[in-house]
Amino acid sequence: MFLDSMNLFSFVVEASDGASAYKKFLNQKFDLIISDLVMPKLKGIELIENIKKYEKKMVQISTPIIILSGNLTSSELQQATGMGVKYALAKPCLIEDFERKVTEVLLNEYPDKVMYSTVNLYSARNIT
Repeated sequence: MFLDSMNLFSFVVEASDGASAYKKFLNQKFDLIISDLVMPKLKGIELIENIKKYEKKMVQISTPIIILSGNLTSSELQQATGMGVKYALAKPCLIEDFERKVTEVLLNEYPDKVMYSTVNLYSARNIT
């Protein structure tokens, strides 16, 4: 899996749709969530809304979220920003851009936890 090859995470959890992503969020603490906006069963913006409501209800620290989507409209971005999302990346994007964004988020959100800030650079390939 691509995220495993980045060597930035101790483990990666995948979800096949928005509803299962939310269930996994409820059962485990994550340092970072990367979500598309177009997903079956629960749209990405609904997933984000559910996560943020749960965190507020449970008085939890906000989990950083990167929106990675090919269908990012300005209204969805504004809606997500209003819910506290600070990071977004449009698809298709270069792997290097994705790695830079993930590294930026981890360094911004967890400066004491990140042991290094170097990013493995791959040949210019797209994430679609």
